[in-house]
This record gives sequence, C-alpha cells and structure tokens, in this order.
Amino acid sequence: MKKAFLTLIATFFLFGSLPAASADTTVIYLKSKPHQLFDGTFRNDELAADLLSMGRLGTPLEQKRKGSRTWIIDAQLLDEVADMADGYKLVNKESAAGELAAKEWLTRLLLATSGDRVIALPYGNPDIDLAKRSAPSELRLYYAYGAERVSFHLNRSVAVESDSGWSTGKSRLSPVLRKKYKQNRQALTALSTIVSADEVRAQRAKLAILLSPSLNKKDREFFSYDATDGVENTLSKLRVTSGKYQITSQSGKVPVTVINGFSVPVKINIQVTPLNSRVQVSDISALTIPANARTQLALPFTVIAPGATTILAQITNTDGEFVGASARLTLNITIFDSRVTWFTVGAAILLFVAAITQTIRRIRKGRHENK
Repeated sequence: MKKAFLTLIATFFLFGSLPAASADTTVIYLKSKPHQLFDGTFRNDELAADLLSMGRLGTPLEQKRKGSRTWIIDAQLLDEVADMADGYKLVNKESAAGELAAKEWLTRLLLATSGDRVIALPYGNPDIDLAKRSAPSELRLYYAYGAERVSFHLNRSVAVESDSGWSTGKSRLSPVLRKKYKQNRQALTALSTIVSADEVRAQRAKLAILLSPSLNKKDREFFSYDATDGVENTLSKLRVTSGKYQITSQSGKVPVTVINGFSVPVKINIQVTPLNSRVQVSDISALTIPANARTQLALPFTVIAPGATTILAQITNTDGEFVGASARLTLNITIFDSRVTWFTVGAAILLFVAAITQTIRRIRKGRHENK
C-alpha cells in the first residue's frame, strides 16, 4: 500500500507539473536567441544553418506526428525568419545564404503545426520575473504582441497562457544594462503616446530580447548598446531642428522647423525654455504635423536684453512628458536704440556726401592745373 502511494505521488510530480499539457502530449519549443539588429540587419548567418532540415530548428518540423502536440513559439524568431525569407543583409557585408532555407522552413512550419495546439510565448522570450519587476505593463505588451505575430505568420488563432510556466530561464542582465533597458523602454513608451505607427510598437516589443535568458554576457552587451542606437534613430524621426538666429528687433518671430518622419500624422506640444532672461517666448500647443512631412512654425519672442541666449525646444505629449531629445535654438540678440540708429545713418550719409564733394573738387582742381 505504501509503495503504491509513493508511486502515485511520483507520477503526480512527473506529469502534474507539466504546464497546461497532459503527459501524453508532445511539447515542442521553437525559440532562439536573437540574431537581427534593431536596424534590420543580421549579426551573423547562424540562423540559416539552424533552419535546415538537420538544424536545431529544422529537426522538430521533421518529427513524425505521435499523439497530440503542443507548439510553444516565440514570435520574435518567426519575424526574423520572415525577414530572412524576404532577403536580408549581414552586418559584415558578406553574402547572406539563408533566404531559401527561411522560405522552406516557414512552409514546413505551416504544415507541421496544422491541427496542433499553438501557444505564443511573450515576444522575445524574456525572463518573466525580471520583466515583472522592471515593467509589468511592457510584459503585457510582450504577451499581446507575441500572440499577434505568431497568429499573423501561421494565419490562425493561437493561445496565450501567461501563468502556465512555459517561459523558463533567468537573465543575468547587469544593473548598468538594466538601466539602459529602462531608459530605452521609457523613451519608446513616451513616443508611443503621440505616434501610433506600427514600427514604434514593434520596437517596444523588440526590447524584450534584452531580457532573454538565451543571451550570454557578450550578447547582452551587444544588443543593449545596439538597442540604444536603434531607439535614438527612431526618436530622431520626430524632432525640432536646431538652429542659429541673429535677432535685431525688439520682438518678432523665429522660424522653427519640426520634422515628422513617421508614416502617420502626429499631434504634439512644444515646450520652449530660455536658458537666461534675455528673451521671453511662449510654448506651442496642439501642433499637427502630417505623415512624412516637415512643418515650419513661427516662434514669437520678446527681447528683454541684448546678448547671446539659448532656447531649448522640447516635444511633449498631452501629459507633459518629454518625447525625444530637445533642440537648441541659439539666438544672438543685437538691439540698437532708434535714435542711435538714425544718428548713425545720418552720419553715414554726411560722410558719403563729403566724400563725393571732395572727389569732385579734386577732379576740378586737376583739370584747372592741366590748362
């Protein structure tokens, strides 16, 4: 009796601990460490070999069907393979060799998963505990976006089981790199409040790879710094251009250019802050910029005192959050009293008349001497 009881307990822990899958269900994972940079190029061509029939990611698709199967898939992998299938470039400029392998792998994936249960991992397969501590709202995005992308590639609905323990592993992201992740995440989150472009949401989701347990120390550093470059490039698509201006009047307007490089129109506010009290300016509210366009606006100013000053122009959302980097508008203010101006102009005219008179006298004198 005791032996039978122990056998029952062992059976429970062996099969009962499988997340949302019965003991006779084959669970197949399709996930990989990232290979694609934030600019779309690929770090290397390792993924091409993995996709072959005998490769790490190709072998599961060749298995014969035995009983029920559950596929656990990271959409970030599918996005990378789809980009390879469309043609891709390597960072080292060498010839990419995986385009055909990627196309064939995607075709085999559709056939292999047909009729089976598919569960989407959170996009990028991040360390769940670290993501919960760092940004719970972003983790919800990773789950939602992961399901959307898997569903898109397989052309079918898929399941999301956020509490079933399908995601495993721990990331060793250092405190320094965690800070960079936080800064990049916050920058893209703020941008997404005024830019509804798909590329912004996709980049927010891609930041999840920085939390992936599959990355070693070198990989974590590489992708963390690459993410910073990618986020800066994205933020620069919406910006106020810096410039230098010569101001000679007591009041007026400075022409300022705002650029929107996204495929959707945006509505922004611009907070302008002088770094000293030589000039007064006003913020700009509810400025709409069409998609892929630049708009020139007139920034009113009032001079308090002559001299040099700098104005910071910062794009903000409706909640006053900063979006992107600020622009520097450098003003060199030179104001003359109107009486001084008239005196200077009058003196210049008198000098000009005197010079002409002197020249005429010299000409007449020369003619007189020649007679």
